[in-house]
Amino acid sequence: MAAADVPIEWTARRPRKRTFVIRLTTALSVACLYGLVWVSSGDPPIRGMVTGGLVLVLVLAVIESEYTYRATTTGLERRPIRWGPTKRTHFAWETSSGFSVTNDAIVLHRPFPQLDRRWSRADIIETEPAIVEALEEHLDRRA
Repeated sequence: MAAADVPIEWTARRPRKRTFVIRLTTALSVACLYGLVWVSSGDPPIRGMVTGGLVLVLVLAVIESEYTYRATTTGLERRPIRWGPTKRTHFAWETSSGFSVTNDAIVLHRPFPQLDRRWSRADIIETEPAIVEALEEHLDRRA
């Protein structure tokens, strides 16, 4: 892909308020499942506790991930920033219904069952005007 095809590239993660809600929900869900298994079996399920702990650690690691995004003429490309092999994901502009700017995030709206993409504005202070301009070129801005 030529440099001219990539009008803007940025690195961001989910807004902190959003990740806190996901963390809390995940931790409470794992704790409730552990308690349910404990009550139904009568013994503390050690294997379940270890499995639940691993699931909790993995989910928390994924939601804290930072990604590099590229706005191209065909859509939005996402690459995780981590060690080892990385998978690039491409979201065509046609799969998005628009975008909006909130106090703490830029939100790329996608129809159900797909989840909206959110970028913390704190991570993109320098490039925010260029990102908004690139999104406006391809999508409708919501109020």
